[in-house]
Amino acid sequence: MVSPVQRRSDEIAASYAYEPGALVWVWAPRDAQWCPGRIENRSAVAVLATYRRPGGATGVDSVLPRDVMARTDPDPIFDRVDGALPLRSVASTVPA
Repeated sequence: MVSPVQRRSDEIAASYAYEPGALVWVWAPRDAQWCPGRIENRSAVAVLATYRRPGGATGVDSVLPRDVMARTDPDPIFDRVDGALPLRSVASTVPA
């Protein structure tokens, strides 16, 4: 995939074309790469997207249309069917 500045204008969908919950690729400028994400909300100018950054961190950003594109391939970590995040065991610190 090309960087957002290399995309042709006819390849860029308007922000209102994305429905909440839609799977997308989100450009993460700090990482200079496309990351799997999901649309949370949209406006006439931008979308609000949650995405998985390299290393597993999650980002939530307002994104301009050139920095987001539709995604059809599911991400095995980000797109869990049950919507749950992996749980980790936490030992209780409450005295008995």
